[in-house]
Amino acid sequence: MFSNFCNLPIFLAAQAQANLDVAAKPAVIDSTSSHSYAQLLLDSYAVESEIIQHISSPGNNVAILIPNSYLYVISTLGIWLSGSAVVPLSLMHVKSELGYFLSDSDCKAVLSTNEHLELLTTVCNEFNLSIKIILVDSIPLYIVPPTEIPSHNIDIESNALVVYTSGTTAKRYSVFNSYFFYITYSNSLKIKIKALYSMINAGATIEMMPKFSVTGVINRVINGERNLSLFMGVPAMYLMVERYGMSEIGMALSNSGTDKSQRFPGYVGTPLPGVSVRLINEAGVDVTNDPNLSGEVQIKGDTVFKRFKTGDVGNRNSDGIFKLLGRNSTDIIKSGGYKLSSIELEQHILECELVREISVVAIPDEILEFVPGAAVVFNKQEQGSSVDSKELIDQLRKWCLKEMSQYKVPRFFVAVDELPVNLMRKVDKKKVLALFK
Repeated sequence: MFSNFCNLPIFLAAQAQANLDVAAKPAVIDSTSSHSYAQLLLDSYAVESEIIQHISSPGNNVAILIPNSYLYVISTLGIWLSGSAVVPLSLMHVKSELGYFLSDSDCKAVLSTNEHLELLTTVCNEFNLSIKIILVDSIPLYIVPPTEIPSHNIDIESNALVVYTSGTTAKRYSVFNSYFFYITYSNSLKIKIKALYSMINAGATIEMMPKFSVTGVINRVINGERNLSLFMGVPAMYLMVERYGMSEIGMALSNSGTDKSQRFPGYVGTPLPGVSVRLINEAGVDVTNDPNLSGEVQIKGDTVFKRFKTGDVGNRNSDGIFKLLGRNSTDIIKSGGYKLSSIELEQHILECELVREISVVAIPDEILEFVPGAAVVFNKQEQGSSVDSKELIDQLRKWCLKEMSQYKVPRFFVAVDELPVNLMRKVDKKKVLALFK
């Protein structure tokens, strides 16, 4: 596995040329056509050949701005064949975001299509970027294999993919995933490129839709010529098992996916195979084995982004199951000598039947340093439309004083119709905090 992946052309050639059945088997089916493994190999070579005409040395970053299609697949593999790292861009990004990602990642080229040439040209001009734009739909593809199979022995610790976080900070920052990360995740279904490599590694046929459509998916399942064995969806489509993961570390902790008796509400489970977890307090002491103490979550494993600190705080109970208390910077509220977990407060207050959604943030206080403030979406339909927000807040405050320790009760409450969220549908706590000003 390691040698195959590190010499990617040989890996692809083996998949396509092992026998005639494999070579002729569909590798990717998109809205335009069906493409065999043999054609996938040839077209990936063609993209690689175009890239190395403009980028002579490996180890650079090359972006992709292409819709979900076969062209996306051969662009990804072509970049890897050239020894460069992939920087995936989204068609949902506006010009300012595209400019930032291309500039911050120091891309030497961007692969796209004629449809998006004008957009990329404008972005490069506005941000003064000297980046080669390669139009994949204009590349002459091979009809017969090249006379020689190019061979780049790739260092498994070198960068394969550069992704940007979901943007809960002021500026999104980049995460570098190595080739070894993908070796480790060869059976993972986390994001598109990981899933793409996993499917090709298994010799599967991938069907790609231009974009998600409920009607389109249902029609495909019911009326398709071939049976489907796996559906790739985003997390928001499913009932979630509580777990802990991120771009920087992959998936690290999880409750059982099969045994419901081993799932514990509020806990994120135990380390997955190949992952080690410890908790370190502010004094640098390992408190992992003390269920009464909390500390910063530190992750070790083959999928972990180099030189990364999680910034999350958690503890572990006597059964070895981990619980997250929140972000060290945003979810841990230092109030009068107490360290309050906003996540724990949110989970507790959600037990009140008045509350549908809640977000707790730290409000600056001259005496206590910070105090909890809660933005609440009330279940008004259950209380009747005649009940105003002030009355609901009074009822909730009384409930909190009865059910919670006094120092944990939010000092301030604000009623909202909905909580502010970012593009990833995560609650934007900076905007929540602004509600109290």
